[in-house]
Amino acid sequence: MQERPLPGVWVLDDLEPLAKRYLPACIFAWAAGGSERQIASRMNQEAYEDWAFNTRTLIDITNTSLETELFGKTYAAPFGISPMGGAAAVGLKADLKMALAATAENVPFMISGAAGVTYEDAVAQAPNTWPQLYLPTVPEAMDGMVDRVIASGAEVMTVTVDIPVMASAVHSQRLGWSLPIKLTSQLVMDAVTHPWWTAGVALPSFLPSGPRIENMHPTVRPKMFSFKKLPPAAGSAITWKDLERARKRWPGKLVIKGIINPADARRAIDLGADAVMVSNHGGRQVDYALASLHALPGVVAEARGVPVLIDSGFRHGTHVLMALALGARFVFAGRPFLFAAALGGEAGVRQAIGILKQELHRNLALIGVPSVTQVTRDSLTPARPPLPQAPVSPPARRAAPSATGARGKSPASA
Repeated sequence: MQERPLPGVWVLDDLEPLAKRYLPACIFAWAAGGSERQIASRMNQEAYEDWAFNTRTLIDITNTSLETELFGKTYAAPFGISPMGGAAAVGLKADLKMALAATAENVPFMISGAAGVTYEDAVAQAPNTWPQLYLPTVPEAMDGMVDRVIASGAEVMTVTVDIPVMASAVHSQRLGWSLPIKLTSQLVMDAVTHPWWTAGVALPSFLPSGPRIENMHPTVRPKMFSFKKLPPAAGSAITWKDLERARKRWPGKLVIKGIINPADARRAIDLGADAVMVSNHGGRQVDYALASLHALPGVVAEARGVPVLIDSGFRHGTHVLMALALGARFVFAGRPFLFAAALGGEAGVRQAIGILKQELHRNLALIGVPSVTQVTRDSLTPARPPLPQAPVSPPARRAAPSATGARGKSPASA
């Protein structure tokens, strides 16, 4: 796809149906879907319906501000782009296009460990890039990955901790998805009916210079597309001991991503995390996982002032404001920006970022809050107040024991 603004895109939700027409079925199913029955993905969206804005009026909202500070840097908005593994299968060099757009718009971008662009190249061209790692369990390989991030010059490193094993994405696997992607007759037939994707992504990917899975290992870089079957991607079954090793080696800011349980948040912070990221991986790991928005308040309470970030299911400015009201410092989204990169390149991503910024300015004015830094819990109220409970009758009193006691005998004679 050429670098161009995307006509007919008014909100980020508009990008998904466009991407569905552009992409082969297995590629779209992987990019858009969740695991197993996809209940966790659905619950991420339904969680917003549990809250309503407690709007204020007659407030001076002449100059609403989105500027937000994190790790000593002031960003233009309180949101960024989440890592999306395998993005090069959706759009050639999509990772780099998202990185460049994020830096141009002054928001952060997390580049995936399964990206088709190296950490080093992305950070060199787009300084707002944060490398995201799936740490290998072999100590030497783990050290090598951390050393690569250090050499890239990045200031922030994210470690994802919620993939001890790969999840079951049966909806996309049935259609032929795998990573690395094997050329099958099923994919070939699908590619024929999606000529723009085939010409722009698939054919260049089979060239010797085509994209590789660049950041899963210090030296091993398998091709993103392959004519032969390759070993499937593995999980990252690290433990707290491994995370401690990485923390000691990494001198910069450390974000731990994939936190749902408040106890894990506290332990990550005690270990030295500079921020924790609430995430159920967009519903892509365990199905029926607690929605990120529902998990957020408990993690914020346990973080005790340490920045809490969040992703999974964010699509609108109202969604972002809800998370900020519940205590998040920063909100991240992945899929819509990936689709924007595939459909319109860097220009498409900048357009998507601009849409979300516009929504935030408008929503701030409408709820009567001049700045995102002033959004608090008072801005929200439960959308579904608990129903009044019927009075509960006191339990019936037990009959007093008879004077004769057991077996008809008097207490004195028992």
